[in-house]
Amino acid sequence: LTSSVAFGCSQLSSILGRFIEASPQVQVNISLEDRCVDLAEENYDVALRITASTVWSHASRKLAPIHWVYCAAPGYLERRGRIDEPDDLANHRCLVYPAMTLDGAWTFRRGSEVRHVKVEGCMISNSSLALLAATREQHGVACLPTYVVADDILSGKLEVVLPDYRSAITHTLYAMYFRSKYTNPTIRGFIDFIADDLGSIPPWDAALRAHLPFLVDE
Repeated sequence: LTSSVAFGCSQLSSILGRFIEASPQVQVNISLEDRCVDLAEENYDVALRITASTVWSHASRKLAPIHWVYCAAPGYLERRGRIDEPDDLANHRCLVYPAMTLDGAWTFRRGSEVRHVKVEGCMISNSSLALLAATREQHGVACLPTYVVADDILSGKLEVVLPDYRSAITHTLYAMYFRSKYTNPTIRGFIDFIADDLGSIPPWDAALRAHLPFLVDE
């Protein structure tokens, strides 16, 4: 099994723990890396991928939508000022995940309204875990996936800014595999287990519904 580092560290380890408890005869070998591995050349059975694309060469099963939220540490907001509208970000330090920008802008959606705000990143990283650490340390405002940031929001370590807006850029979590391998009952059972474990609303989003109004409608 292969997965991204952020999803593997924040969510997958717990999911695999429950799977191992339910299927103690199965040994799981997991590799965490932020690249699209070649399932055939590198001999993986399943790849868990978070992507905005809908075109690939493997069979896949949709597991969960991936939402992103804008957040900051309470201490940072006390020091630098509140954020009431997307345009207020012009006065703030932004921690930027490149895949969540479009032509150098964060894109916000509220209902049918879409707004683009140019952001000058004081830190740019392809690691949401690195940006999470910087956000905790009060270095700025970040756009982070809910599966990474849910616990910090629930504990009050981080605060959602602009909770009425969602990112207009969307991603989805898929399990990718070879169709021929899906006949293997262990692989099929593993994918079924993850789908059932996440449910119709993944637990990290279910826990945030009181904080993110847009999740209530889903």
